[in-house]
Amino acid sequence: MLSKLLYCGKCKRTRSFISKPNGKVYVQTCLMADRVGNRCKNRGMTVEIIYAQLMFDLEQYEQQLLNSELQSHQMIILPFK
Repeated sequence: MLSKLLYCGKCKRTRSFISKPNGKVYVQTCLMADRVGNRCKNRGMTVEIIYAQLMFDLEQYEQQLLNSELQSHQMIILPFK
């Protein structure tokens, strides 16, 4: 689902996913190498961490949209004098 949307925070390259036999999905450790051979080594993690952060960010964005919509409606409802 998040293929090509998740990037390494250190080297900015796309991250890969791997499914383990236990059924869990993980973001793989980033092992991309630069031009001189230095590896990134940004650690992997379970995909649940990514989903939790994504849901948190989406909920905050939804709240911002609702607040801005409420403010725009309040401006329209003001009576003329």
